[in-house]
Amino acid sequence: MSSSQSASQRYDGPALLAMFESALSLIEANVSELNRLNVFPVPDGDTGTNMYLTVRDIVSKSGSQVSDSVSETSSVMAREALMGGRGNSGVILSHFFIGMAEALEGRADFGAGDMVRSLASASVHAYGGVGHPREGTMLTVMRETADSVEGNDTDDLSIILGTASENALASVARTPTLLPVLYRAGLVDAGGYGVYLMIEGMRRHVMRDAELDEQLVPPQPDMGDGNISPDFLDEIEEEEFGFCTQFLLQGGGLDKDSLLEKLLELGTSPVVIGSEEMLRVHVHTYKPDEVVEYASALGTVSHENIQDMDEQRQRYSADRRSEIEGDDSTVVAVVQGEGLELIFREHGIENFVTGGDTMNPSVADLLKSIEDAPTDAVVMLPNNPNVALAAGQAANLSSKRVRVVQSRTVVQGITAALEYVPEGLTLDALADSMESRLGDVRTGEIAVASRDADLGNVAVEENQVIAMLDRELVFASDSIEDTLAGLLENGLAEDSELVTMYWGDLLDESDAEEMVTAIEEKFPEIEFELVHGGQPHYHFFISIE
Repeated sequence: MSSSQSASQRYDGPALLAMFESALSLIEANVSELNRLNVFPVPDGDTGTNMYLTVRDIVSKSGSQVSDSVSETSSVMAREALMGGRGNSGVILSHFFIGMAEALEGRADFGAGDMVRSLASASVHAYGGVGHPREGTMLTVMRETADSVEGNDTDDLSIILGTASENALASVARTPTLLPVLYRAGLVDAGGYGVYLMIEGMRRHVMRDAELDEQLVPPQPDMGDGNISPDFLDEIEEEEFGFCTQFLLQGGGLDKDSLLEKLLELGTSPVVIGSEEMLRVHVHTYKPDEVVEYASALGTVSHENIQDMDEQRQRYSADRRSEIEGDDSTVVAVVQGEGLELIFREHGIENFVTGGDTMNPSVADLLKSIEDAPTDAVVMLPNNPNVALAAGQAANLSSKRVRVVQSRTVVQGITAALEYVPEGLTLDALADSMESRLGDVRTGEIAVASRDADLGNVAVEENQVIAMLDRELVFASDSIEDTLAGLLENGLAEDSELVTMYWGDLLDESDAEEMVTAIEEKFPEIEFELVHGGQPHYHFFISIE
């Protein structure tokens, strides 16, 4: 079936949820950029995190309740959106799901026309739930996206989502011309860009024509270079914003409009969504206790979350200045082996997470190591392809600025460490220089096979010694010496000059020295260096330069 035919079909409840799972993946990959963009309504760097966590809760908590009926599934998602909305951006985004549920009410499945109605309904709900709506925000992007597909009578969902995505991005690009704070900062609206990412993720799911973990580049305002203006940071240095106050209000006969009116007296940026029985409330105020006290007279207040926005703004300003001026950076490396840790320490790296093959650290372990680092800028060296995904998730969830350098082996990590400069470089400059070194070496690994296998042109029996070259099996034999020779015959190039052999805890030093002596005789034109690694499970890690 062609993409067009597939996109023209009707979709059930599980398919609807799957679209937002894809949207979640694309948002997750771009959380850091969304946080970097955020300057409205408060420069606090949490828009990406709030939007990601909001959609994550909607998707994860709706999964066990999904129904074949798209009406029932969208209602579940709307209910979870009401419960899970976080921050100004997350609560406004929740209107999308509430509007969608209204448009899909009573329907067994949905198609292109239903998506058009969902976008329109979402925009109406979003504007209705915000006190004093401002143009140039995610509200504008939602409205202009809905307008772009209104009246389109195609039955092809990919056309609707393609048009919506294209116009959402164009709307994001226009936001600095509509909102002065964005113009002064030299950035586009973060919340609007998050709306674009959600719609683009849905489009990619339907079309299956692009990756969902791609880090995208937001539109660049005509008057800026894509980076925040230092003058804007100076301008907000002394501003005070108060407290971001959020809670859930439950009762009977709750009046959303009158509550919005009262919140405008007590603060700014109020957002209220829900029904007469349950409302999700968000407001920025200097009087959070007064807001909660007023709401408590109307019903039962729960799920309170009150955050100091001035503290968040200070942290955001410090992070952005560091990006502009250069900053101190910490490197966190995933390493297993006393000798390998010592090598990283010799290059100035002092922060480690224990792990590697057979011992992959969790997202929580990696996130803790990032948060415990002494600087706000952190480079992560996963040093293993099985750790890289978890490292990316930890980076996205961190309150700090993090770059994951995609080192697939400890040998690559050591090579990247040669570029480590703890201060004077921006985080991106340091990470880019480290990434540029990853291709300078080839990685060899010598270990024992745990089972019989037949991979490519290499047949392996259990307990044979195997050679991996850049994580691919290339040789196997009953002898470590023969396997070393087989690895080098596959890995050495005409211009290869140096082979560094890191011996692990399966060998003692004298055995390792004997093996190096033997291999030197077979390859006299190559310089060999023996270094203690102490890694478990592997006789040698080998660097070929």
